[in-house]
Amino acid sequence: MSEPKLPLSQTTKELAEASPGVRRMFERGRELAARYGADAIADLSLGNPDLPVPGELTRALVEVAREARHGYLPNAGLPELRELLAARAVRESRRRVTAAGVVITVGAAGGLAVVLRALLDPGDEVILFSPYFSEYPIYVALAGGRTVVAEGDREHLPDPEALRAAITPRTRAVILDNPNNPSGSLADAGRLAELAAILDVAEQPIWLISDEPYADIVFDGLETPAVLDAFSNVIVVRSWSKTLSIPGERIGAVLVPSDTAAWSELMANIVFANRALGFVHAPAIWQRVLARVPDLAVDPAPYQRRRDRLLQLVRAAGLDVVTPRGAFYLFPAVPGDDQVFAERAAALRLLVVPGSSFGRPGHVRMAYCVADEVIERAGDSLARLMR
Repeated sequence: MSEPKLPLSQTTKELAEASPGVRRMFERGRELAARYGADAIADLSLGNPDLPVPGELTRALVEVAREARHGYLPNAGLPELRELLAARAVRESRRRVTAAGVVITVGAAGGLAVVLRALLDPGDEVILFSPYFSEYPIYVALAGGRTVVAEGDREHLPDPEALRAAITPRTRAVILDNPNNPSGSLADAGRLAELAAILDVAEQPIWLISDEPYADIVFDGLETPAVLDAFSNVIVVRSWSKTLSIPGERIGAVLVPSDTAAWSELMANIVFANRALGFVHAPAIWQRVLARVPDLAVDPAPYQRRRDRLLQLVRAAGLDVVTPRGAFYLFPAVPGDDQVFAERAAALRLLVVPGSSFGRPGHVRMAYCVADEVIERAGDSLARLMR
């Protein structure tokens, strides 16, 4: 006699089955490491920063832990931290940002989740520029929305004309990550102005959601342009995961300028979604820690050095790749099917992620936030694979 079939969410099942390959390749790397030893593989699959946590952050964490204050905080987050983040946004842009326009979230992913719940009704559309972070379509779908893809240009930058063509009467938001994951491309102020001009003349108001976990990790003397100054209806999502090498602590923030349309209603929606999704608020201990070191960041110079070395190895192997200007990923074009390429690389104990996971087949993502010896092993495996 067969067991009765228990009811499960078909939507969640389908999303899980179509889930991108980043985590799958990471788990594959763990399996290979267990089988052959960690020093026998080159795992470039996951953007898991390996730079040491700043000592000042560790000291602040110890101090806060000793205070043993673990009670609930306001749903929007610790008032002192929100004040500091608002003041920083005012220093870095010409917009008016107050503490009431800041919500502390469970990482940038949690921030995106609550923002999309605050904006979307079922069937509303969100435009993504490819290549895009692989989880974006899942976040949109779980908020009841529909993803529309605008193809990026040859430099993996957002294409203004592709954006114009993607807008429909159901468009509610555009997600922009700058610097980009997976390519490391960095849209300058001029490109942002082109995108803003298109949104400004759209028939309906469209939100620009700026996802900025890598905003402080840029190279070659460049700076990430202030998106707050470029767009009218803008929501900024930030994170300390990459900036402080603490991705496992899940701490981020959402900022909305107070001169943004429907500001009061939007903030009420975001704060409610933060609670109603079960987050309640971000971890209290980390909010108190960051209030003591709000402007602390790791030095991105080691990432730039690793970028340069991996660029040498990838190009020596015969692959074409755009030089990234930020984040910590290379996104080279590869011959043939990118998923087949990734499988053949894994057979040589080199873990990369197929570009189809990021909406741009024919490429693979390589994370260089790893030790120098891992990059050298990756170069050896890649050279053997291309031969």
